Amino acid sequence: MAADADLFGTYILQDENGNEREFRLIDFLKEGDRLYFALVSAELDPAVMHGGCELVVLAVQPGANGVDELTNIDDPDEYDRIQAVFLQRLADELDAMPDGDDLGDGEDDE
Repeated sequence: MAADADLFGTYILQDENGNEREFRLIDFLKEGDRLYFALVSAELDPAVMHGGCELVVLAVQPGANGVDELTNIDDPDEYDRIQAVFLQRLADELDAMPDGDDLGDGEDDE
């Protein structure tokens, strides 16, 4: 797998119906020899993440020809555990951000 900084970017995911959607990597977790990704829709404005968003949690698996593949996590206990880590990290990050009212509009609030 590429260097950590190289992981961040956008990924095209295909659902079971063949529909493609673009997602942005927002976090990753290395646990043992496993790597997990947390992704959100690339169309999502980060400023509205306080309102909730669809979080996609996938595992990275070695694929054919040396190209890694993103796969579903089939074990429900593993999925729940990894998802909980990502949700806690996201909640901590959002709590540390100023509220939407405090983001400012470029003007002084005096």
